[in-house]
Amino acid sequence: MGIASGIVLFLVIWSMTFLTIIPIRIQTQGEAGDVVPGTHDGSPQKHHLKKKAWLTTAIAAVLWVIIAGVIFTGAVLEGTPADPATTTARMEDLLARREASQPVRSRTGGSTFRNPSGASSTGGAGDDQALKAWSLIEAAGCRGLVVGDAQVSEKHCNFLINRGAATAADLETLGETVRDRVKAHSGVDLRWEIRRIGVIVTD
Repeated sequence: MGIASGIVLFLVIWSMTFLTIIPIRIQTQGEAGDVVPGTHDGSPQKHHLKKKAWLTTAIAAVLWVIIAGVIFTGAVLEGTPADPATTTARMEDLLARREASQPVRSRTGGSTFRNPSGASSTGGAGDDQALKAWSLIEAAGCRGLVVGDAQVSEKHCNFLINRGAATAADLETLGETVRDRVKAHSGVDLRWEIRRIGVIVTD
């Protein structure tokens, strides 16, 4: 904040404070019993403007210090330009790792179940895998499981894929089958991460 903006800020605070203080302790002519001919008895007799101006200045100064302090202590973030070739290479590496570990070229709704721990269900290779959804699914023998034309991905078993003609019922039945098997194997109740909309229609 520069000098000019600091002065403007102080004047704005001062004006708003003064307008708030002016009505306080105003004595009308009617209350004082001394009405000037030609004026209304509600007109101010003693407005104490000088005292109120000094009080306003003191209050405005305190408020200005607080507000300016918040502004001055605000963080300023500045990025550092990187070499475009390095950035491109890193992006390509990240995409390659993702494609190697997830069925990104298959028809899938993405990560299907939440981790029991609440972390990302597709976490990094260095993460603790004990309670990962995919680990529980694999331990329950569900990798590659098929219902209709829906299948648990062989590449990452927290993904359900449509092999071509899977219906919503196929996918939901497969997901519930996985949940049942995980519950029976490890006692963990997997929660859907995919939001399902609609109802199953039966003949």
